[in-house]
Amino acid sequence: MLSLKCPHCGGTIYFEKEDPISFCQFCGSHLTNMDGYVSKAVEFEFTKQEHNMNMETMEKEIKQSKINAFSNTTTSIVEIIKYTAAIIAIGAVVYFFVSLINIIKH
Repeated sequence: MLSLKCPHCGGTIYFEKEDPISFCQFCGSHLTNMDGYVSKAVEFEFTKQEHNMNMETMEKEIKQSKINAFSNTTTSIVEIIKYTAAIIAIGAVVYFFVSLINIIKH
């Protein structure tokens, strides 16, 4: 629904995109959808609403992309920690065997 200012008294006229005519509830004057003023205003308002819906969709997609990127980063960090722990464990095993060999030699 679009609210327009009445060109005669300044009151509010409510208009739907499909309405062929609408009346001012204050002075009784009417605007038709044939009037350039109403057609352009209605077209602009609905274009603006579509734009706002598209912006909301884009904002949701950007937010989801950020969440996905964070999730992927978190997964990568967990994998790095696992590999680091494995390398440390291998190093500890190697150190154990080197120490064992040194003990056996002496």
